[in-house]
Amino acid sequence: MNAYVDRDHFDDAEAEDIKRGKGKRAYMWGTITYEDVFGEKRYTNFRQSIYWVPGKEGEIVFGN
Repeated sequence: MNAYVDRDHFDDAEAEDIKRGKGKRAYMWGTITYEDVFGEKRYTNFRQSIYWVPGKEGEIVFGN
C-alpha cells in the first residue's frame, strides 16, 4: 500500500503529533474486491489509522 497527503507542509511539531496520534492521526481507506471460494464476487470497505511508536531499534508503525 502507499498513499500521499494532499497538503504542502506540516510543521515539525504538527507532524510529530500526527505520528503519535495526538489530536490528529493518519488514516488510509479503500475498497478491496475479491472472488470468494464459491466464485461469488465480493467487496469490503476498510479504514485503518496508523501511528508511530518509539522502539528499541527505531520507530514501529502500528495500525488499527
